Amino acid sequence: MRGFFKKTTAVAGAMMAASVIMVSPASAATVGCRGECATSAILSNRPGNFIDVWVINDKGLGYCTWKVRDANNSAVVDSGTTWATEEKRIPGLYNAYYLTISNRNCYGNIYNRQ
Repeated sequence: MRGFFKKTTAVAGAMMAASVIMVSPASAATVGCRGECATSAILSNRPGNFIDVWVINDKGLGYCTWKVRDANNSAVVDSGTTWATEEKRIPGLYNAYYLTISNRNCYGNIYNRQ
């Protein structure tokens, strides 16, 4: 009986460790979209409280206008326009945010990992 409890405890401990490993990466997220679009919302990085933005005009036609918006009230927290590629970190964010892109020739990502 003693051996059974040792094995059960070891298996339960391994399962808990595995579940922690599987849950931890879920906090890091990347979402993107192409064209005139909006991404789904992601939470800002913890503990850094930022979102990184990457926008590229992959066809070189026109320019890309982008906006990062607060998911709760759609307030614009940052925006930009690029003819080629732009990458930017937006600090001081504590909520969920999404990216909008205005040109069908553009692609954009937001992400919250270091």
